[in-house]
Amino acid sequence: MTVSVLAQTVRIRPCGPCAPGRGARETLAASPRRAPPPPAAGMLYALARRGSALWSKHPRAMNLATGFGLGAAADALCQLAVQKRPEMDWTHFRAFVGYMGVYQGVVVQYVYASYKYFLPAALLATPLRYGIGCTLLDSFVHCPFLYTPSYYISVNLLRGSTWQEAVDDLRANYKVTQQLCVCFWLPVMACNFALLPGNLVTFAMQVQNLIWSVILDYTSATMGEVDAYTVLSTISASVIKPVSRLC
Repeated sequence: MTVSVLAQTVRIRPCGPCAPGRGARETLAASPRRAPPPPAAGMLYALARRGSALWSKHPRAMNLATGFGLGAAADALCQLAVQKRPEMDWTHFRAFVGYMGVYQGVVVQYVYASYKYFLPAALLATPLRYGIGCTLLDSFVHCPFLYTPSYYISVNLLRGSTWQEAVDDLRANYKVTQQLCVCFWLPVMACNFALLPGNLVTFAMQVQNLIWSVILDYTSATMGEVDAYTVLSTISASVIKPVSRLC
């Protein structure tokens, strides 16, 4: 749900008196090289760098492509790996991907760009404070009042449900969806800002968006019959643990 606009970092290269001299460079060159990372980790790192470059050069096109791509991947994972359906529900697939492509790829960019007008000056002072402020605004304002209602109403209408059926689905799933939003995004974003280098934050957020999209998709399929802990446990066992073993 949260994308790269929430975290911007500046990389400073030392120059002049601060730059390492010839002797320092020779010492660095003579020092033993670190062991190369595991193949999967190296591939992810290269993909992260390539993705960051593309987002910087073509932000609108990349956001749109990411919205549709994450939606398609998330629904396929949800139906086949989590729900273990024998075949795809293509009506739901089209509705879910259509909503994610338009909302995540277009609408949400304008929503995030407006956050700076609502945050107090104290939270605009540094990138870290801005990221924290955006996360709080996203979790306690955007998600409960715009994102969640628009998701359940839009996806149901795109599937051919009536307005009343869409409203009933929203009511059935609203509470658990908000609990999941807070339980997932607050610790995840805290780890992003506290532990990750700036050049990996964008890629990490897209992976996290994929996981969140699976969570949201699965939650809507349960019709409010399971709690947040059950949803997270199911997603962890079906998606996160198998993927983590590859790395």
